[in-house]
Amino acid sequence: MSGCEYEGVALRIAARDGLQIAAGGICQKGWGAYWRQRFQRLERLGLHTAYDVCDVDQILALALTSLSTASLLLAGASAYAPGLQKTRGLSSGGVLGDPRQESSSAEDSCQMLSHGFSMYTAAGGPGLAAIADFATLRELAQRGKDDFLYCGGRNWQALLQQYQVDTGILVLDGTGVGPGCLSVFCRGCPETILLEKET
Repeated sequence: MSGCEYEGVALRIAARDGLQIAAGGICQKGWGAYWRQRFQRLERLGLHTAYDVCDVDQILALALTSLSTASLLLAGASAYAPGLQKTRGLSSGGVLGDPRQESSSAEDSCQMLSHGFSMYTAAGGPGLAAIADFATLRELAQRGKDDFLYCGGRNWQALLQQYQVDTGILVLDGTGVGPGCLSVFCRGCPETILLEKET
């Protein structure tokens, strides 16, 4: 299937408790405005500093599932929760996948999704879901993570063109080490949101 059958949506949401969320998805063509508005409901989320870092992903995944309808094919989110206790350099706050499937912790693995999409996830990030084979997903995800970490994402669109991947979502954990990021791309044009952190 071609990316022209889909629309991509990405937006920054200021939620409760100082939480910054970058959320978005790939939806059926004609549903982009609907999803841009529907994702705004995530502003109701709040993460308290007493939460464990593992709770962040679960809260995000449940929130995306509760919003989901059949027109949303892929969803992703990255959240930055200032003051959240971060131990041993762990990172969290990134979710990605088909919002109607049961969520699970990321492993260094690839899986097939519906509508011709595949997904690669690694513990601590990155996560990449796109219309691509597994080898391409794994390599592009790691190169994308490095690009955002060291170059602020300056080369991301060129990497998408180099790997000939035109539709999907890249997510980097927003809480913990490294840059928080959500990049939704459709027809090769990424819409990217970087989460600012305290320095």
